[in-house]
Amino acid sequence: MKISIDGILGSAKRINSQRSPDQESKDKKKKEVSADSIEIRNKVLSRLETIQKEFKEIQSSLTMNQIINDGMKKLRDDLAKGSEHKDAIMDEVRFDNKKVLHAFIGDSVTEEILITKQERLDKLIKDDISRLRRLQIEVENILASNLTDSDRVEDIMKNIESYFSRESIASLDTISRLRADSVMRLIR
Repeated sequence: MKISIDGILGSAKRINSQRSPDQESKDKKKKEVSADSIEIRNKVLSRLETIQKEFKEIQSSLTMNQIINDGMKKLRDDLAKGSEHKDAIMDEVRFDNKKVLHAFIGDSVTEEILITKQERLDKLIKDDISRLRRLQIEVENILASNLTDSDRVEDIMKNIESYFSRESIASLDTISRLRADSVMRLIR
């Protein structure tokens, strides 16, 4: 076998030409992976913004429902005493300066209506807590994925958890008939 400079150079060119498409393919794949990870990160950030908006909606709904629940309790107590302060209670129970108790119950206040409306209110509260739990699970999954800034995700988690620790909602028993210890475990 005769080895010559031309033979070595020819072999080197052939090897380089074979390696060059492989290298270009690897570079292209790296760029695609980088673009995909940026796209995923942007989608996650967008979802986090949506989660924050949903949390505010749930927070507002739960607060309003708690106010209605407190008003209904006052109405039941007043109904037991002869319904002397019904109009005052209906007028004073407000959320965002709207008469939410009147809008929820209507003009007529009877024991049957209060029972029916309480069942509906309990379902609304249960649905809100369920939505809050789903949001929390989603945020935990995003945090576990390490696809975004963990500080931002942790802030969202703290907001969700702190909602139930505020003085205005001292206990979940005041929100609904759900077992408070079970709900607290779910939201942590």
